Amino acid sequence: MNKNQSMSALKLSLAPAVLASSCCLTLPALALLGISFAENIFIEHVIALRGLAVALLIVSLLLYFYKQGVRTKDDFITHKAMVFYITLQTFVFALGFYVIFLTLVVPLLCALTGVGSCYL
Repeated sequence: MNKNQSMSALKLSLAPAVLASSCCLTLPALALLGISFAENIFIEHVIALRGLAVALLIVSLLLYFYKQGVRTKDDFITHKAMVFYITLQTFVFALGFYVIFLTLVVPLLCALTGVGSCYL
């Protein structure tokens, strides 16, 4: 596995991690825009947003492998080590980004905007 593939896995995992964190990021983002809600409207849809993030991650992995030439079952069998390692690395990066967003970025934004608690 080379450095280019690692960077691709890193790029693939960023958007789903931000999407999964969007339930927590909306309150400080709206506060930065000057819009105030008593309730965070996305709290009800936490599971759906996380499911959508996983679906986005899977679709982005499938598109990445399609662009890399893994299009048939025979291609998959030929490149199964690469597919396994990139998939594993992408999921680890996505989980790491998600944890970083929930433990560092969201509390920092909440503190800067004066929203209070942004945790679910």
